[in-house]
Amino acid sequence: MSDMINQWKVFKDKESEYKELRLRIEEEILAAHPNEKKVGNIRIAYRDTVKVDSEAVAKLDLPFLPFKVEYKPIAAEMQTMQEHYPEHYRKVQDCLTVTPAKPSFTWKEGE
Repeated sequence: MSDMINQWKVFKDKESEYKELRLRIEEEILAAHPNEKKVGNIRIAYRDTVKVDSEAVAKLDLPFLPFKVEYKPIAAEMQTMQEHYPEHYRKVQDCLTVTPAKPSFTWKEGE
């Protein structure tokens, strides 16, 4: 078992090192080939991140809005509801589908 743990640590360290190197190379490629969508066998996808000002949208007076509302649980508020308002929490639970997420691994020095 300790061999697997040691291997994991080595690979995790290499992953971080190689990620830094990859990101540096990507910056160099972008500098050398601005706005190109393909460089050799590498495909480059340019995207924008769009953030919506919810308060500004709420003030709009339009017949329809090109946005969807997405509900996401707020962990602390869910916990409070579960502890203090269990009858409400049971109703909220009916609206949730819980599936296991991928486990996260973190190295703790000295453990």
